[in-house]
Amino acid sequence: MVSRALYDDEKDLGKLLIGRDGVAIVVHKSNPVQRLTRAQVIDIYSGKTKSLSAVGGPDMPITVISKALGRSTLEVFTAYFGLPYRSIKAQSIVGDNEQEITTIVGNKGAIGYVSIGSAEYEQKAGVAIKLVQLDSHIPSTRTVADGTYPISRELNLVFRKPPSKETQDLLDFAGGPEAKKLVAKYFFIPTR
Repeated sequence: MVSRALYDDEKDLGKLLIGRDGVAIVVHKSNPVQRLTRAQVIDIYSGKTKSLSAVGGPDMPITVISKALGRSTLEVFTAYFGLPYRSIKAQSIVGDNEQEITTIVGNKGAIGYVSIGSAEYEQKAGVAIKLVQLDSHIPSTRTVADGTYPISRELNLVFRKPPSKETQDLLDFAGGPEAKKLVAKYFFIPTR
């Protein structure tokens, strides 16, 4: 499985798109910041903006959280914002969405970016996080599904061509209605 589109040098592989996900900016639930512009996010992640007061929040330092190299969420984030990895000035580097959400819950000045599906799931479970509007774009699985949220990624099963019989059986299942229910159950957007 890969949670991104295939690279040009991977075009010899087959893929089955099983769903989509978005990447949202997330802060602590008590943080009054409701919306950030693309430029504000770039300034926060490049270290130019260091206090929440510069973006409508309280006078407290921002703790920037980013993903470790090799994470597809990082790739989607840096591609959308045009930020080379080396230019990100993070105080905390995490591996997965759970770690990032836990860090945000424990630090009211923290800002991070996580899977919209994971964030919505945690928010509905009562975890103290909030998804932040990006410019005029509201982050949600609904807006990813309707194509209006700009930071999204493919969720693919990848296989060698031609697929073996066993692989084809898995692909048939993964493209079917039962698998679509599983994708939706985990707050991702199934393919149509």
